[in-house]
Amino acid sequence: MSTLRRMFLVVVIMQIASALSFRCALAADEGSSEEKIGIYDSRAVAVAFCGSATHTKQITELDAEYERALKAGDTEKVERIKSERQGSQTRMHLQGFSTAPVDDILATIEKPMEKIKTANGLSEIVSKWDKEKLKKYRNAKQLDITMDLVRAFAPNERQMKSAVEIQKVKPCPMPTESGKALDAQSEHR
Repeated sequence: MSTLRRMFLVVVIMQIASALSFRCALAADEGSSEEKIGIYDSRAVAVAFCGSATHTKQITELDAEYERALKAGDTEKVERIKSERQGSQTRMHLQGFSTAPVDDILATIEKPMEKIKTANGLSEIVSKWDKEKLKKYRNAKQLDITMDLVRAFAPNERQMKSAVEIQKVKPCPMPTESGKALDAQSEHR
């Protein structure tokens, strides 16, 4: 093999090695910037919220408002509060035993959620039942933060146990307006 051919071969090998080294560095950078989202079981969050200080305060305030309306003879307000109570009870059942969204509950722990998000390097927090939203993050790494969210409500021992146990069973089907149930694995609503 001539010297010229050897030099040419060395240059080609060096260029290939350089290109491979650059691609590896680029791949490492892409891996380190991989998006990560937090996922949670909304049922456990609802169970932890029910009976929490925030939930108890909400109920106490609504009860007081109801009593004032009743004493004042404000039947319109009494009926509105009754309806609100019934709707709230239905929503809590769907959140605690099915896959109904818990955005209203999560709104009560915004600051702890931000801390959880930051501490874990999360770009988003998504219910594990929200299939439509999860599609947007199909390439993201998923971290289950259910129990972090549960702890944000400072649950008692019974609530904590219930939050753990509810995750071990399949959710009840979500009812639809027509009265038929949606499969818990179907599109989140």
